[in-house]
Amino acid sequence: MNGGNYKGLLIYSPLASPQVINPQTLIKDGSISYKQNTIEWDFAKTGSFLEGYFEYDVPLLKELQLGLWTRGTWMNFAGSGSWDTSEYLVLRTNYVNYDNYIQTSATPNGTLNTRNLGGGVTASLSF
Repeated sequence: MNGGNYKGLLIYSPLASPQVINPQTLIKDGSISYKQNTIEWDFAKTGSFLEGYFEYDVPLLKELQLGLWTRGTWMNFAGSGSWDTSEYLVLRTNYVNYDNYIQTSATPNGTLNTRNLGGGVTASLSF
């Protein structure tokens, strides 16, 4: 959808990839400790995906425009599948030098939902 001062987009798919990777990283106290955790989901069936985007521009002056935008996403997976998680922890201090790697697997039957929402303000100046 496009208009004079706005534009929008809506995307839906019932065929979202059943393989989802969720990386997470934590760094605490600078270089003292580092933790990385990754979860890999592998569902037996595909999921659903929805994304929406909307932008609105307001011309304040001939040379100046102000805008607002927002974007949201949603994914849903349900049913049987499996997940693997790996965790890598590094701890460095004056007294301890520790590395640890842990890997875990499971075969759950459940639901995974992810939702994200973002927005912002834009400004454009022409001269």
